[in-house]
Amino acid sequence: MEKSYLANREIDKFMSLFNGGLDYPWIPINLQKDLIKLGEFRGMGTRYKPQKVFPEEYIEENLAFGNLSIRSWGKGSENLFKILEKNDFPL
Repeated sequence: MEKSYLANREIDKFMSLFNGGLDYPWIPINLQKDLIKLGEFRGMGTRYKPQKVFPEEYIEENLAFGNLSIRSWGKGSENLFKILEKNDFPL
């Protein structure tokens, strides 16, 4: 997969017209794992309800937030992805 500066520029212009009303595409994790092999790993983002990640007792005692979001961009993103995957974190 090649970098496409022209396409990225046009997509960015199109997205800015909607003032955040559109989002990036959501791709199921199994398809993402296949796509990773085709190009350069550039970043990741994921969101969870705490009940899917932490035990209920831990949530009641320690967590005062709603959903858990993780966003990572750059060189370390692939390492974070591998750590989460290796430790059975629900990707």
